[in-house]
Amino acid sequence: MRNWLICLLATLSLLVPMSIGVWAQGSGVIEGQVFNATPGGATVENVTITLWILDGQEQKVLQEETTDGEGKFRFQGLDTEGYSYQLQVDHQGVSYWSDVATFSEGEDTLSIPVTVYDTTTDDADLWVEKAHLILDFQAGTILLQEVQILLNNGNKTYVSPGGEGGETIHFPLPQGAANLQLMQGMMACCVAQTEKGFAYTRPVFPGVQEFFFSYELPYQSPSYT
Repeated sequence: MRNWLICLLATLSLLVPMSIGVWAQGSGVIEGQVFNATPGGATVENVTITLWILDGQEQKVLQEETTDGEGKFRFQGLDTEGYSYQLQVDHQGVSYWSDVATFSEGEDTLSIPVTVYDTTTDDADLWVEKAHLILDFQAGTILLQEVQILLNNGNKTYVSPGGEGGETIHFPLPQGAANLQLMQGMMACCVAQTEKGFAYTRPVFPGVQEFFFSYELPYQSPSYT
């Protein structure tokens, strides 16, 4: 779910920011600090941080600020009722997002940290921690559902050597596979077809990431190998 939200908001960030000043009248304050969790990583000084406002199904850019020498920031004049907020920081070409936050009744200040990582094109710290394959035999067709749990055991975000939008993780499919369905962990905007299957095209953040997809294979005999 988290990756679905990241993919959606990354797409929305490409839109031209819309003026929603009528939503920003109030006494609310959002403050916090950007942290680089990569040991010895790049500075987070003078980094642009974007405040998004969420109203039901609408997400729009509200304000932008620049971090100080310690990575700290502050937004003020915010409405404390009826809206949620989320912060976005771009670091070394990758977007990072805070948790969604809402002012509680009587609360006028929120403290929200944002964690970023340096990037790497070395995939040595990536491996599949667990994999599950579920087979459902139907008339002349096998429905295969795959769950792959990927671990980035490093302290850097893995990005494609091919640059932004390049392939990061490859998922091979058997010959004859059809009707690929992307579920948890992936959206159509974030994959690309390859000669042997398909590939994920988003950065891979440190930690665990789950991918769930399905496809069909034809078969003619009582057994399939």
